[in-house]
Amino acid sequence: MRISHIVALVGVIVVGFLVKPFVLPVGKVAADVRPAVAMDVLQMHRRASANMPTQAIRDMTFVFDDNR
Repeated sequence: MRISHIVALVGVIVVGFLVKPFVLPVGKVAADVRPAVAMDVLQMHRRASANMPTQAIRDMTFVFDDNR
């Protein structure tokens, strides 16, 4: 690459970093975000899977017929 290409690329990067705070301003962030109630994910999963109906499936994916 020519030196002018490198200078132009560096200039675009610098201008991008200078313009970024004006285009995408940083707002207040809630740093202390905790759930109000502790959730036990394993217990929720067990309750959900215990109430689901099951259906018998006869999977014949890898059964081949040798009668040709």
